[in-house]
Amino acid sequence: MDNQNFGIGEAIEQLKQGKKVRRKFWLRQDKSLFLTNLPAQKEVSGEYISYFEKAIAVNLADGNLEGWVPNFYDLFADDYYVVS
Repeated sequence: MDNQNFGIGEAIEQLKQGKKVRRKFWLRQDKSLFLTNLPAQKEVSGEYISYFEKAIAVNLADGNLEGWVPNFYDLFADDYYVVS
């Protein structure tokens, strides 16, 4: 699959296999997506339960990470590829 372009569906499948993906459209060459577990909390009967939730994360220019939600253009793009 390396060096091939694909859409969001295949990008998600590649993420599930532990690979990093990015879009050719993105200007920052170091920006990539990966699947991770983000900490979360839920209130149940007045108590908070901590757990981890699967999420797609993106690395930011400042070195931090944040959850990624695709926009309209990301959903219909076909320029995703696996980052080696």
